Amino acid sequence: MTLLEAIRAEILPVILPTAEENKKLARLYENLKGGLQKIAQKLNIAPSFIQNHGSTGVKQTHLRGTSDLDIFIGLNPSDYSPIVNLPPRERKKALEGLFLSYVKDWFIPAAQTAGFTEYQVSYAEHPYLIISYENYEIDVVGCFDLEYDYLLTYGPITAVDRTPWHSKLIVEKLSDEQKQDVRLLKAFFKANFVYGDKATLGRFGFTGFSAEILIYYFHTIENVFSNLGPLKDNPLDFFNRPAEVLRNDKRFTDDYLIIIDPVDKNRNLASSISKRAYEYACFQILKFFNAPSPQFFIKSPLPLPDPYILGPLLPHFIVVELINDSDIHYTEARDRIYSACEKVRKLLERENTGEKRFGKTLFEVYFEGQIFAAVFYCTDPFSEPTYLRKGPPKSKISNVREFCDSHPEAFLKGGFYYAPVKREFQNPLPLIAQFFQESKQVKGLKLSEIAQEGASEVGKRAISLMLSCVLPLYGMI
Repeated sequence: MTLLEAIRAEILPVILPTAEENKKLARLYENLKGGLQKIAQKLNIAPSFIQNHGSTGVKQTHLRGTSDLDIFIGLNPSDYSPIVNLPPRERKKALEGLFLSYVKDWFIPAAQTAGFTEYQVSYAEHPYLIISYENYEIDVVGCFDLEYDYLLTYGPITAVDRTPWHSKLIVEKLSDEQKQDVRLLKAFFKANFVYGDKATLGRFGFTGFSAEILIYYFHTIENVFSNLGPLKDNPLDFFNRPAEVLRNDKRFTDDYLIIIDPVDKNRNLASSISKRAYEYACFQILKFFNAPSPQFFIKSPLPLPDPYILGPLLPHFIVVELINDSDIHYTEARDRIYSACEKVRKLLERENTGEKRFGKTLFEVYFEGQIFAAVFYCTDPFSEPTYLRKGPPKSKISNVREFCDSHPEAFLKGGFYYAPVKREFQNPLPLIAQFFQESKQVKGLKLSEIAQEGASEVGKRAISLMLSCVLPLYGMI
């Protein structure tokens, strides 16, 4: 027995769902399915299928404690041909209206019939329903039931039309042993903060389907570990196109990692995976190879920072805490904060005129419930009161005259004029505070605290994420 096989034998009993969990998931699904069928009959709607297509459903690749169900309702496209045959822009608008009406007139009444009382309408490409029950989140999503050849030739009508075929692929192509390896891979990603969109390094981590496809393509978790590092330079394509062809395709040019969807040659299913999440996964795999341990597969809660480690580094940190006091979905709140933080990062690294400000700056976003914490780390948190602004070359006479008029203390050095300029900010905190107090980039979120070491436990755990993951990844600790 190899060391990884021994770890597999130790970890699987810990991460496999219990029989009671599976029974409860099945009861929830059957209860809601019955409600959906009952309301569909009243409305004279005949769906092609109502199925649980998440990992907790037909695929059975979920981990213990998984609390999500993805209920898909397949519609026969021929029943909706007046909408399906519209030009793209008109079709999109018509589909939004169709699915919103179904959410209100079908999905919500079905949820009520099944006894669920907490739900909300959410929006992705088109409206769908999110039901909250105890610690479960149940998504009810409409899609079109497409033939495989149609999907390959014309692409999906809506983005979620691929999902039933994803499920079919995993059910038919993965053995029971490979499904166990999927669970191990998910556990590894989750334990190392690179899975999904919560408590994740970067905006988004690996998806459940990406883990399934990695096992499908490389066959075993050992092979995934060996091949994940080279994957950024060797796109995974089930349609056998060379890497240079994929990299030159305008659909994929901005994607760091490419894993082509096996049922849609025009979709990169890895496009949402953040560079940082991918790089940290590879970083942890190397550490695992050097010192294999079951701990790489067991997620532990983020602790509060060790004061002995944090103490010398504290001046480098600033934590911004915000509260989602609106009804926007956590993913939208997260995206707004990431966008705002990227703007702040640029401001922290460079003066408006391009000169160095506070050095290399990293940030990460961590959230629990409605509390979001953005933590910044600046390599040079203290700056001199002035900096030298580089002006025009001496050959540009009119520009030199204008520069010297604005800066009477300008001087010539190395063929360029320079002038001392008083800094607006000598440390990062006032700059960050000004941005978030004035910025409209985080609409829907209320600024709570800005502090060096985090005001709440969420803020402190955000620092822990930086200390334990981000700074080691970039060799800064």
